[in-house]
Amino acid sequence: MNTRFFFVLLPAILLFAYCSPSNTINENTDDPVNEELLENVEYAAVFNKLKKGVNQDVSMPAGGPWIKVQHERGHMQAIKEAGFESVRIFMPYNSNRDEYEQRIQDALDYDLAVVVCLWGHYQWHDNSIDIASNQIANFWGNLADEWKNRFSNDVVFEILNEPEGIGFSETRNDDVMQLYNAAIKAIRNKDEDRPVLVSSGGHNDADQMDGWVDDNHLDYKLSDDSGFFEDPNVGVAIHFYAPRQEDGVNYAMWTADLGGNWEAAIDRHIDKALEWQENHNTNMPVVVTEWGSWIFESRTASPDFSQWLNYHVTKFEEYNFGSMWYTGIQNNQRHFGVFDSEMGWNQAVLNALTGSSPSSIPGTNQLIDSEFS
Repeated sequence: MNTRFFFVLLPAILLFAYCSPSNTINENTDDPVNEELLENVEYAAVFNKLKKGVNQDVSMPAGGPWIKVQHERGHMQAIKEAGFESVRIFMPYNSNRDEYEQRIQDALDYDLAVVVCLWGHYQWHDNSIDIASNQIANFWGNLADEWKNRFSNDVVFEILNEPEGIGFSETRNDDVMQLYNAAIKAIRNKDEDRPVLVSSGGHNDADQMDGWVDDNHLDYKLSDDSGFFEDPNVGVAIHFYAPRQEDGVNYAMWTADLGGNWEAAIDRHIDKALEWQENHNTNMPVVVTEWGSWIFESRTASPDFSQWLNYHVTKFEEYNFGSMWYTGIQNNQRHFGVFDSEMGWNQAVLNALTGSSPSSIPGTNQLIDSEFS
């Protein structure tokens, strides 16, 4: 080959190769999401309040599991005075709406953001998924419409708690995502600004996110034709109990001592959520709406407990995750509970979660079972 011709031709070849479609910024033609847009999504301010949160898992006068205390306004006062900025509550599919509206208002009166999480219907996994999808869409669509002008955007809709808890095994994630999709479409048809938390199947673990929580399964559109990954009022909820049995030491959900490479076990669960964000080029908020461990006197007094707590909190803060301890208030004997109506808060937990030390607590009833109201 004529070498002078080669060196003249080479820059033109390189320029053509560089400017070809396969080497431009938008080289992934299968992904229509604009990477620059995703990096600049400004998410709703309420997601920041979910970084200091706690669950209030109680009954209501009209019904609820017998093993729980009833809701009292004083619970919200106690949560606020303990330094929390948000509270998560469960709302069953067949519930007395008036009672829950008052419960939400009690929290808002103390400047707490409220995550309202649906506990789905136990018959959904046996019914046609289309019937179940219509029912969950009607539930959330009606609330979105009725609460649009009643409650501020400090009220967050968490579409569904742990689908496996109502019979949907992980083999039915397709059906679960149909439920989520039907619900968020109904919400967005009524209110595009309501903050919403979607999730995955199973027990809402982070390892169920990738391949499911995406704009293929959540294909709704906003009025400007943007979708899931451009929606500034949506985040992802995960549950996080680690280390547990499959990690080699069941610290979170049993009485085992902290041992083995427990930090790596926690990191593995966190990495699943980080990988999801990276795979989709998104900084969408990830909110750990449940995490915690069994608590008993010898564990609370152990230095392992504060080490375990602080490791979680440090990691959540490092990666900008929301954090809502399960559970704050349920009954005085609850394994995961950190509030006792007679003794107050578990200070070891508060030291890590809020740094507050309340000098007193509101008077609330320790009786369980809504029959005794």
